[in-house]
Amino acid sequence: MRRVKESIQVSIAPEHIKAARRLLGGPQTELSSRVKISLNTLAYTDSGRRVARSSKIERIKTALEDAGIEFMSEGGGDGVGLRKSAKAPIDFDPPNGSGDK
Repeated sequence: MRRVKESIQVSIAPEHIKAARRLLGGPQTELSSRVKISLNTLAYTDSGRRVARSSKIERIKTALEDAGIEFMSEGGGDGVGLRKSAKAPIDFDPPNGSGDK
């Protein structure tokens, strides 16, 4: 019998990406640069007109979480929140300043 590794993934909807960016005060250009995807790809994903590859969605999710966003799935709905320790607006660069600009 084969065992299959389980992976827990939180899927994020376009409205989650947009809401997270607004909480952080960051424009699409800054996020697209940070996660190294084209502005068009982010804009289409943000609007829900296209679904980006899962690897790109994961990079977007990681960058937003690193900036202070929490993706939640509780009760009857999903949403986004800003960690108490985070202060909006937040630059998408890491606090140590080692990010690319």
